Amino acid sequence: MSLAFMLTGTLAFANNSNETVISINKQYAIELIKTSTRFELENTNPEVDCLLTITFEYTDGTKETVKVLVTGSSYAELLE
Repeated sequence: MSLAFMLTGTLAFANNSNETVISINKQYAIELIKTSTRFELENTNPEVDCLLTITFEYTDGTKETVKVLVTGSSYAELLE
């Protein structure tokens, strides 16, 4: 829960610019995916870092979307 709470400030900053991509590691990405409403894979090459679009929907009905680059892990490794 503290991860999601900490992330709120980071995502709010990231959402101020549509071109902002946050670089994170595999473990952090897994935690984001678990707390998200949905996520989409942006790249399909299994040999490179994984670019995701992650959306969070809050109880007040607002939504927040952020692009994250999972460094050091391909999408195949991330979804194991």
